[in-house]
Amino acid sequence: MKPTRLDSEISQPLYLQLRDKLLGMIHEGTYAPHERLPSERNLAKLYRLSRATVRQALAELLQQGVIYSRVGKGTYVSELHKWHQGSLLGFNECVLAQGKIPISEILESKIVPAIDEQASRLQIIPGDELVYLARLRKADGVPIAVEAAMLPHELCPGLLTYINGKASIYSILETVYDLQVTTAEVSLFPDLGSKEEIMCLSLPKPGVVFRVEQLSFLRDGRAIELTKATYRGDVCEYYATVQRSKLGVITEDREVVREHPAGGMKYREMLEI
Repeated sequence: MKPTRLDSEISQPLYLQLRDKLLGMIHEGTYAPHERLPSERNLAKLYRLSRATVRQALAELLQQGVIYSRVGKGTYVSELHKWHQGSLLGFNECVLAQGKIPISEILESKIVPAIDEQASRLQIIPGDELVYLARLRKADGVPIAVEAAMLPHELCPGLLTYINGKASIYSILETVYDLQVTTAEVSLFPDLGSKEEIMCLSLPKPGVVFRVEQLSFLRDGRAIELTKATYRGDVCEYYATVQRSKLGVITEDREVVREHPAGGMKYREMLEI
């Protein structure tokens, strides 16, 4: 391959340009599943970048589950069906990563006052304005989930004016409001869908679903989105990668010092379609 340059004149950082370039090549089949990618050195030479920039781009793809590494052997392309929804990718990004077309039907969109439970979790005052957006999410025309998202209106005023059937909330937050979601707390449990959910999701009876609740945070720790979703249990699987770290250390005074309020766990998550 001939040396090529990325565009240093645009605002997007070079490591993200390289990430997107490699992601596009993987989508197009230039690099097949389980095929080894060029080494950091070769990528740096090919795209005339520093190895630190290349390393940052590869770290992004590793975090997204698009590639995986083998100690001493390099990085390889993951199976397409193993790509995940996180680094906190939104539904649209997850579906696109699997080579499918995402579509969202807007069921309800409005500004509502926050009730006590919502306000507490989103770190706002009861009665403050919330952006409420309920959508039916589809992949290649197949209903996958019914989702309701709530965001503090003060952090993203006018958000609903940017929403359409193809819009990604995360992308809008980043490009319009300069807000980047970096972490999230996720809980889920299996359940039986209601009659309305079974009909909306075209579920075969008995209508097994996943109830998923996600509270997402910005880099500075502010809560930005509370999402409650119902996913089809017959076409979705949930994956989680967790990392154990110390919950705390006991000092000489027998005092426990916690390192992380949530137990020091990190995870990636995906809903496979």
